[in-house]
Amino acid sequence: MGNSQAHPAFRTIDLTVAVKLAQDLIAIGDSSDVEVNLEITVPGMPELERLTTAMPTATMFGYGQSPCTHPPSGSAAASPFPIFLEWRSQPYGRLEDRFVAVVGQCPGTLVWSRVRWPAVPSLNLPAEGEYGHVSISINSRHLHWDEPALDHTVHIHDRKGSVLRAQWIAEQVGLDLIGPPCVAL
Repeated sequence: MGNSQAHPAFRTIDLTVAVKLAQDLIAIGDSSDVEVNLEITVPGMPELERLTTAMPTATMFGYGQSPCTHPPSGSAAASPFPIFLEWRSQPYGRLEDRFVAVVGQCPGTLVWSRVRWPAVPSLNLPAEGEYGHVSISINSRHLHWDEPALDHTVHIHDRKGSVLRAQWIAEQVGLDLIGPPCVAL
């Protein structure tokens, strides 16, 4: 197992539109085993309270802290920010709408993994399940959050070194790829 390659395919200021497009892309493949993972950087207490109230099963990581699902009373306020929240292996469709409603300006990544891309005989591409993902860079231009932005970027993932499938998938929903790929971690 290795890392996928993420191809940026769409950018928007409307996270609801980005999630809908991601779901349209997922529908091109087999979504029966799709799971959702989310990582978010929380810059301060108001955002932390808003996110953990809406999504109480988050795992929290802070500088110098061990992961925990619920911060001990008063400890989050005393912790240095940013705090990192993550939700792992969530069922498809369970947290997306709740998250979109509360994310605000926090940067993060929403990933739908285990998408099984179909074979594309015209391009000599076999079906792909191991590297089939769709992700959104939230409030960031880059997959790894190192380019803050007021918009969100949807990425199509496939095996490293292959751009044909990502181009084909983008075309199925009327898009073109909008930038160079990057290796996903």
